[in-house]
This record gives sequence, structure tokens and C-alpha cells, in this order.
Amino acid sequence: MEKLTEGMQVEIIRSDGRVHGAIICQINHKTSSVSVEWFEKGETKGKEVDFNALVKYNPLIFRTKTDPPEVPVANGDITKVATAKKQTSSNSFEPKTKTNKRNGNVGLSLQEPTPKNNRQKSFPVAPIKINFHDPEHFEQKETRTSKVEQNAVSKDTGKAQQTSKIQDIDKLVVGMNVNIKRSDGRIHGALVTQIARLTGMISVEWFERGETKGKDIELAAIIKNNPELFTSSGLHTSRSRQSISSLNHGQTQPPTTASSSAINTTVAFADNDKTIGERRRTHAIPNVNNKSDKKEVAMLGDIDENNISSEPVHFTDENQPNIPASSAAQASRRSKLLTNIEDMERNREQRRVQQDVARKQRELQMQIDPGNPHWEFLSMIRDYQSQLVYRPLRITDSVLDNRICVCVRKRPLSKKELTGKEVEVVTIPNKDRVIVHQPQTKVDLTKYLVNQQFKFDYTFNENSSNELVYKFSAQPLVRTIFQRGFATCFAYGQTGSGKTHTMGGIIEGKHLDCSAGIYAMTANDVFALLHSPEYKNECLMVACSFFEIYGAMVFDLLNKKAKLRVLEDAKRVVQVVGLKELKVNSVEDVLKIIKLGSNQRTAGQTSANSNSSRSHAVFQIILRKREKNEDALYGKFSLIDLAGNERGADTISSDRQTRLEGAEINKSLLALKECIRAMGRDEQHIPFRGSKLTLILRDSFVGKYAKTCMIAMISPGISCVENTMNTLRYADRVKELGGERDDPEEQQVEDDENFLWSDDE
Repeated sequence: MEKLTEGMQVEIIRSDGRVHGAIICQINHKTSSVSVEWFEKGETKGKEVDFNALVKYNPLIFRTKTDPPEVPVANGDITKVATAKKQTSSNSFEPKTKTNKRNGNVGLSLQEPTPKNNRQKSFPVAPIKINFHDPEHFEQKETRTSKVEQNAVSKDTGKAQQTSKIQDIDKLVVGMNVNIKRSDGRIHGALVTQIARLTGMISVEWFERGETKGKDIELAAIIKNNPELFTSSGLHTSRSRQSISSLNHGQTQPPTTASSSAINTTVAFADNDKTIGERRRTHAIPNVNNKSDKKEVAMLGDIDENNISSEPVHFTDENQPNIPASSAAQASRRSKLLTNIEDMERNREQRRVQQDVARKQRELQMQIDPGNPHWEFLSMIRDYQSQLVYRPLRITDSVLDNRICVCVRKRPLSKKELTGKEVEVVTIPNKDRVIVHQPQTKVDLTKYLVNQQFKFDYTFNENSSNELVYKFSAQPLVRTIFQRGFATCFAYGQTGSGKTHTMGGIIEGKHLDCSAGIYAMTANDVFALLHSPEYKNECLMVACSFFEIYGAMVFDLLNKKAKLRVLEDAKRVVQVVGLKELKVNSVEDVLKIIKLGSNQRTAGQTSANSNSSRSHAVFQIILRKREKNEDALYGKFSLIDLAGNERGADTISSDRQTRLEGAEINKSLLALKECIRAMGRDEQHIPFRGSKLTLILRDSFVGKYAKTCMIAMISPGISCVENTMNTLRYADRVKELGGERDDPEEQQVEDDENFLWSDDE
């Protein structure tokens, strides 16, 4: 395990049989295991691998290396060196030496060993005679030696190419950015996700058009498109050759191409039956000054160059192991791996810091309103509201004169909602805007807000009184009935949103203060105009009627809830047969009628309101004038407290009767919207026969001097946000069909102004 270091890239096998690269991050000597990490599908993964598994799939790291070749040096003589290779007892042999006393030469006779492995091969060559004074003999020897060297070089070249391929693939790291070429010729960057060392295939991934794509690319294509990653930093492919004469005179010959492994050649010289000596020559010597190599150099004595004969010469090709890549390349490759690990650690620390900051912010927000289950939405709503400029509607603002007027009123939170930690999701920043902060949740449970904006004629916040609402909604319509017109004002909204409070008055327990509602305020202004000098001489009379529409039936609230019929006479005028009209002479008489009718009104209990109005209450103030011995109709003001609209989800737990009531209520409200829609477009046909409510209000839609005001009531709680959105969409549709929408550019300018702080305020 000493050959392993942290940051080294190794091959591992996965449980599904895949083999890919990984980075060593920890070495466990006690358990003989290694912890590795790799980058896969956009995330870092890791596991612990047994040491034996690493040895099996990383043979190049754990193979046995041989000693480097040694360097022979002879002073004035030609010598041969033995190869620096550890010989085993099976393939080692002892050379036999003899001394020729006649000529004083020393020779060495070699017996050809029997090779036990594939590392040594013998090539027998015909006997030659070498005379160093004869150039021809010297050239023959050099030619034969060169051929053997070329054969050895060709064999080692294949191994060198394979080694080069391994070295090139080692330069790639999982998570590295490389350039790839697509089938259409485009070249762009990609991320290396897997390296198959056995097949030489590289798996890459990239992000394109909103999705992650990938493919397998050959190593050659990667090298072609990324030449800067594969710069030559390995072994030198050229070595210097030294001839016999250059060794004697200390000179070198021009270098020739050879493989990285040393080629050792042994030449044996003999004269007939006498051995005269042995010499060895070694090419491609990496270091001739190594002291350890000099110890093994055999000085074999002087050679008589005049009389030398030779025995068969044997050339031995020994394949030395490939020298690993240079330390500089390993350091560069290792530094890239360590850089990636450091980047991952740095990103991990940054994420931890960000998570810690977010956690502290959440704790701080929870402390603002402890125990609130909607504290996240509350914090986001407060952040949004802090950017707004508030200009609420004032009593001194001017009043618009519209045929169709749409207002929105927001009620405050009730005691029950405050106890239940309800969060207000409705904001009214100025006199004509409503913003609904609709809470949403993503698939990953991330919470966010959708801020919906609506624009109407008037908007009233939770601090607005009934007097302020009356001034901008019903009061402009009072003069219409004195001009032989028909006025209609109705309150629309969810059950419990405050419709009865706005129209009838303030309810405190079982007591109703009728004087604070729009009914009484309208009657007060009617009598004020009636006694004014302008209409004092018109001889007008005031009468009141109060009835309710429950489902498809009509009941008189001033006549012990007698059932009424709605018919159309020969003049195509809708008549409520049996409806009781009471003449009034003062506001006090009107208040008595309102109180009497309100006590007779049908109410019920729903999931949204324990005292919900289940019928449409219609209070009419009628002006009549004495003409031709009869009281002719002069003008009519209809004040309608509509029943609360509900969603199907709100009545799912109710009984059958309650669900039928809700169906009839929604049916009549839909017909009312269609009539206002046709009225706003000045269409000839108005579908007032769609319900009893619109049939009774026919004159309010088809009359030439008809005006309508709608007050949309909304609840501010987060539990009522769906009903609030439905009410605002209904009112926005009515306003849109009124034909008085603002220019989009001007509306955008006003939207931007809502978020700008003014120095004057």
C-alpha cells in the first residue's frame, strides 16, 4: 500500500460491473482498504474499496519493476556490460573463461542459456571474423548489430505506444472540462463523467436547451480536440549511440531512434578450439556515471587486434519494463486532482455558511410572530409591503360619474381569525388598487408568493367606515331616481365578508343598528332631496318595499313572508304580484321597515358563517308622482344584499338543502353578471329572464337612465384567498365590460409608482 498516495487516480469496479476511475481520498492501513471519490451525474460519490480489488484492476501501479541498466566504461579498450536485470536461478548461467597463452589474449566463451520466459530470445548468427584494422569487418559487425537493434526497436515501439495511450488517458480526470466535436461539426465544452481505461472510451455530459446530454468518445478524438491537455512530458524517444571507436576516444555519435528499454548485445569471440575473450556492449545507457553500475563492469584484459577469430555470435533481446511518466507530469496531474478536491471542499463550506445564514434568518422571522404556522408567508408579505407607498381613499377625494361603478371593500380580521393566527393576504395601497398575495408551494415544498394586482373605481381598506363607502358608491345614484331613472346598488362577496354589515348596518349580537347602513343613509339623502327647493314642488311621494328571493321563490318581508309571484303584464313591465309597499314620510319610518324586514330574512349556518344569509334581500325606495288620478312610477332605487357565494369545496360537508341553496345562489349571481355584461356593451338583448333576481331588476338594466354600482366584499385571511380571488375576478370582469379600462401604458406607469417612495409624504 506504500505505492498509493492521496489524490492518486485508480480504477474501481462498481456493484453493477462498471469499471471507472476514482480519486483516492484516504488510505486505511489498519483495514487494508482505500476510500475513493468520483464525480457522477452532477454530484460527488464515494465508497471504500478493498486493497486486493485495487491490485486486481490497477496492474500498472502494482507491477514489479526491474533495476535500471548499468553503464560500462573502459580505459582505452572495448568492453561489454551485463544487463542490469535480476536473474533467477532458472535462467542464470556462469560464463567460462580461458587464457590463450600463445598470444596473451583473454577470451570469454558463452554457452547459450535456455530461456525460461518471454523476456529473452536468442538469434544464432553465422560465425564471423572481426579485424579492427580491416574496415570491412567492422562494417559487417555494425550492420548485423543495427538489424538486431531495429527488430528490438520495432517490438518496443508497440509497447511504447500502448504505454503512451495509458499515459494520455491518465491525464484525464472525472469532472474535467474538455472540448468535443459533434456530428454536425460544432465544437463545445463538456464534462468528463466516466473513463473506461480498458476500452479507451471517455463518457462526457453537457447541458443543452434545458436538458443534460451525453455520449461516449474515443480517446483519439479527445486528444485531437484538446491538444493542450496532452503536451509531451514523458520519456524521450531518442537515445545516443556509442560506437566502439567513440568509446575508446571518448567521443559520441549522432543519436538514433530507439525504444525506452535498453538493448543489450553479447558478442563472443573464439579462435578454433580456444576462447580468447568476452566483451559486452550496451546501447541506450541512461547514465554512465552511476557508481553502482561501475562496480559490475568487467575489465577483461587486452585484446590482440591482429589475430582474432570468432565463434557464433548470440544477440540477446531483453525487454525492460516501461519507465513511468516523468515526475513533473505526475505532479501536474496530481495537482489537478487535488485542486478539484479543494474546490469541492470550498463549495461545501460555502453551502454550509449559506445554510447557516438562512437558518438564522428563519429563526429571527419566527421570533417576530412566534407560533404562527404561516410565518414564512407573513415574512414575505411584510417584505413586499415595505416597498409600497400607501395613499388610501379620503373623504375629500372627488367622485366619478360612471354608469357602472365597481368598488372593493376589505374587512378587518375577525376575533376568530386573530385567535387562529390568520395572515392577511390582501393589501390596498391606494384608492383604486388591490393586491392579493397568493401563497404557493413548489414541488420541492419551497414556498413563494404570487402577487396579483387588480384595479377598480374605488378600493376601501379595513379602516374605511360605512359613511366613506356610501359616499363613493350609492350616494351618486340617489339623484338618478329624481331624474326618472333606475338605480341599483348591490353587495357581492363570500359568506361572512361583510355584505349585511355594509348594506343593513352594524350587527352587535342580536341587535342591529340600522342607521349605520347604506339602506338608512340612502333614505336620509332621498328625503333631503325631496324637501330641497329643486324638487319640493314636484309633489313626489316615497314608498318602500322589502322582499327576499330564496331559491326560485319570492317572499314579502313586510307581509309575514307571504309568497309572491313575478309576472310580466301586457306592457311588458315586470310586476311583483302581491308585493306590499309602505308609504313613508321620514327617515324614522324607513328604519322601522328595515328592522322589520331584516328580522324576517332567511338565514342559515354554513361552514364559513354561523349566521349566513341564504337569500337575496331587495330593499326598494320608490318615488311616485300623482298623474291622471293614479300614482305613476317616477324613479326606483334598488338596494340588494346578495346571498353569500360559496365554492363547492366549502359546502361538501353540508346537507342536501344547503347545497341546493348554494346552487341557486350561484345561478342567480351568474345571471346577474351576464345582465351587467350586456348592459355595459349596450346590447339590444339583455338576458334578464335567467333568474328571478334579474327578472325583478329588469328596469335597472334596460332603462335609458339606469345606473349600477357593485360593492365587492372580500375577506383578508389566508384561508379565504381562493374565494377572494373569485370575487375579484367577478368584479374585474364587470369593470372590464363597463368599457372604461385605462390605457395599458398609463396603467403600467401607475403600477411602477406604487413601488416608489415619495419625499413629499
